[in-house]
Amino acid sequence: MHFLFTYDCRTQVKGRKIIPGMMAPEIVLSDMEEQLIPLSKIKAEYVLLIFWSPECDACLEALQLLRGMRNKYSNEQLQIYAVALTSDPYLWDAMLKSLDVRWVNAIDTQGAEGAHASAYGIRSIPSYFLIDRSGKILAEKKQIKSIQILLDQLLSPIQP
Repeated sequence: MHFLFTYDCRTQVKGRKIIPGMMAPEIVLSDMEEQLIPLSKIKAEYVLLIFWSPECDACLEALQLLRGMRNKYSNEQLQIYAVALTSDPYLWDAMLKSLDVRWVNAIDTQGAEGAHASAYGIRSIPSYFLIDRSGKILAEKKQIKSIQILLDQLLSPIQP
């Protein structure tokens, strides 16, 4: 189940169609410490980009699953860049503190109307993009299970 944005079709038309093989559009957003973090500066074999919102129950479930999934791989193998599409930074901050997620957490207060959501053609959340080391998009997925399967095929879990 995805939270659908309530904006009109004119906004949806502005969004790009992201296809595997194309370069990931740059994102530079503030994290919880108000530091600007460029997506392109995240170095790992793969970067998982997720668009989500603290107002979305399916997104919160996905973040909890991602937390467990993230622990399977080393930092050199996988990094996560999570973009919260919300106009409420206080709710975002409180939600992240309660979830205790330890990856890049950025906020786009323009939400679904913002340039980043438009650049990635976001029409529903959560939305996931798997990006390789060179910045190419390998996959766009709507389901966390699909991401899990793909990562399990691409990466070897950390040995205990």
